[in-house]
Amino acid sequence: MYLSLLFWPLLCLPGYAIVRRVDREEADSGLLGVIAVSFLAAIAVLSPVTILCYVLHAPVAVLCAAIVAMIAWGIIDLSRGGAWREIGRLCAGVICLELLIVIADSVIGLRTGAFLGGDAKVHLARIRFLLDHGLSNVDPYMAEPFFFPLYHTNIIHALYACCAKLFGTDAFGAWFVSLAWGKLLCTSGAYYLAWRVFGSKWAAWTAALFCVAMRGPTTWAVYPNQLAPFWLLPMMLGFAAQSLKKDCGSRPAIKMAAAALVMGQTHGLYSVFAVMMLGPFFAGRWMLATMRKEHDRRRFVVVGLSLLIGLPFVVVTRWTTKMGTPPTSGAAAPAIPAGFAEQNDGTLTRSPSAVLDAFGGVPGAMVFAAAGVLIVSGGRRREACAVLVPVGICLLLLLIPPVCSLLIRKAGEAWVVERLDAFFIVGYCALVAPTFMHRIEPRIKHRFVGSLLGLLAVPAGILYARHEAPLTWRTTIEAAAKPVEERHGYLNRMRQMRDFLAAHVPPGSTIIADPLEGMDLVQLYDCHVVVSISASNGVPDMQARFEDVQEMIAPQTPWPRRRELFLKRGVTFFFPMNCPIEWTVGHVAEYWLQRPWVISRLDLSEPAASATR
Repeated sequence: MYLSLLFWPLLCLPGYAIVRRVDREEADSGLLGVIAVSFLAAIAVLSPVTILCYVLHAPVAVLCAAIVAMIAWGIIDLSRGGAWREIGRLCAGVICLELLIVIADSVIGLRTGAFLGGDAKVHLARIRFLLDHGLSNVDPYMAEPFFFPLYHTNIIHALYACCAKLFGTDAFGAWFVSLAWGKLLCTSGAYYLAWRVFGSKWAAWTAALFCVAMRGPTTWAVYPNQLAPFWLLPMMLGFAAQSLKKDCGSRPAIKMAAAALVMGQTHGLYSVFAVMMLGPFFAGRWMLATMRKEHDRRRFVVVGLSLLIGLPFVVVTRWTTKMGTPPTSGAAAPAIPAGFAEQNDGTLTRSPSAVLDAFGGVPGAMVFAAAGVLIVSGGRRREACAVLVPVGICLLLLLIPPVCSLLIRKAGEAWVVERLDAFFIVGYCALVAPTFMHRIEPRIKHRFVGSLLGLLAVPAGILYARHEAPLTWRTTIEAAAKPVEERHGYLNRMRQMRDFLAAHVPPGSTIIADPLEGMDLVQLYDCHVVVSISASNGVPDMQARFEDVQEMIAPQTPWPRRRELFLKRGVTFFFPMNCPIEWTVGHVAEYWLQRPWVISRLDLSEPAASATR
């Protein structure tokens, strides 16, 4: 299981070979920066193959073969180009106190493992489904081949499936150990953005330490909705900063296009956010360049247009989503969403307190303002505009009532708009601590002294995040220190339940269960449920399915009606956890018990079937 962690850095090898051909300047960013860009390059080049595999419903083995071939090409190309010495110098050049903290954070993540509950159930269900049925956008929860708009064509899911396939583990094991890599990617994203803004590795390391301290207790860093804002978004802002340099050529446009392509296949929502925040930035920069009659002003148009590459994935999502807004009673006024404030005219804005929370509260906002003053008065204000301008646009969108209300209406739910807070978090992480380090860096004569001062970013990041139990550094370290039996306890129980289902339930069977429990079943084994509580937004009759499930498991439903519904939905097995079981008397063909799990095969041969146990 732990060997599967090698899959992710191996993908960086062909990525680095590609980066050396596109922009050799990236090697100056240091090891963390190279990791961030190389992994992006590898996934971007792999994207056409992945998309084609999804369209053709190709087996996972086909994508595995493409990945192995790409890694082999990368090793050969790096060997021919004499790049191994460069890689050796990159690794030797990062031996410092900051690296020890980053490594320690990854080791802690490796020991605690990635979160296996919540939204992870959806991701694991998708990865497991890809392994069992090949790459496709079919909903894993339903027996019918409905399209799965949420995370369709997702390249992260495809990579996990390939990782499990190549290293002979299951989806759960590949997911569990990958937290170390997910945390490293988020850290490298903050590092890269700070390096692009300040041109200093010391400042970049400070941003990395701040990110580690801020996000260390996060055990779901491998979620697409975490990698998109905290790895890909900082990369895109970094490319925007690079585009402001004179005579940078087409390199920022190529890299921005790669990031937009990967973003669309990771989490489409952030593709829209990137266009909303960076689009006006590039438009404004082009107009300024036109007024100044800069000879290479067209590059801003090209880079801005490259942001649109990720939007087709969003269009497909909107086009294939079938579920509408649940009906509401016209008598009661809708509640104000948490984190939003209602104006006198009924419009909504993000509440000032929520915005301040995204900046670390009042003290954090004051520190951010101080850093902004230092940036404006310093020599890197042009590059910092690539971060400050999107943050400012985000503030305007959230605090202007008609605009904020329009966004909520278009998005359908307030939590979608709330995720714009990611720009504030990314901006704070990449600018505040690095700004102070950059200002004092010329006065530091020894690298070790700079490292000691940079360590102050750790308590600063902890204070900014204001962790609350159970997601604190103390509980995280305690969890990492537990023996392997405890750390792998939930993972092992998942595997035991999967084996129990595999021993008694034929693949592809539909199981009637409590909707919440049904999510667990599908992530574990090749089975289906009548309804899922989330994610299946390509199913047009979802409300009818919920009603059918409630009638199926209700104690008072007459058996003829219950049997009719079972036959209608193709149900053959019953998982009784959290469901009434009185109605099963006389209607169970056989059952299997492995405490605490029970599963029954229903006897649907006739309306009044007798029990056979």
